[in-house]
Amino acid sequence: MSENAVPKSNKKFPWWGWVIIGVLAIGAIGALGGGGSDEASDTASVGEELATEPQESEPLIEEQVAPALECLAVADSLRLAIEDGVDDVASSNSLTRAVAVKAPTLENVWFVAAEIAGDGIEPGEVLGVWATNRGADDSEPGILLSVDGGAKAFSIFVSTEETNIDVSPTTTGVAEARACLQ
Repeated sequence: MSENAVPKSNKKFPWWGWVIIGVLAIGAIGALGGGGSDEASDTASVGEELATEPQESEPLIEEQVAPALECLAVADSLRLAIEDGVDDVASSNSLTRAVAVKAPTLENVWFVAAEIAGDGIEPGEVLGVWATNRGADDSEPGILLSVDGGAKAFSIFVSTEETNIDVSPTTTGVAEARACLQ
C-alpha cells in the first residue's frame, strides 16, 4: 500500500458526527440510569455482550468464511452514508461493493461489509464492516459505527469499542458479512 492509502485526518469533524455522538450519549445515559424508556432498554439489550477488554488489532482482511446468513443488498442511501465517512479520511477513497447481514443475536443491528478502494489500495486489499441500527434496505442509514480494523482505519465513524453497544469483530454476523464479499 502506498503512503497515499494511509488515512489522513486533516478535515474538520462533520456536524453529523456530533449528532451521532449525541445520540449515543443519550442512549448510554438512558441505559445507565434505567430510565425505563424503550430506547434505553433497546440499548441495554444490545450492550449486554460488550467486551470490556480492549481488542487487539485485527487484520484488515480476515480468513474467508462461508456465509451462513443471508447476504442482503444495501440501499444506496446507506452505501453513500458510509462512503461519505470513507471519503472524509482520504478524498480518493470510495466503496466498490457493499453487502449487509442482519445480526442474528442482536435486535435492530445490521452489519454492512464493504470493499474500500483508493490511491495505493489494491482491489480486495481493504474491507471494512460497520454496524447500523437500520435495515440494509432502509432509506435512512441511522447510526453507523466502525466494527473492524478496516472500518476504523478508513472511515470517520466511532468504533463500537467506544460505545456501550455490544458489537465487536467477533460478533456473529461480522465474519458472515465479510464472507458475502468473497
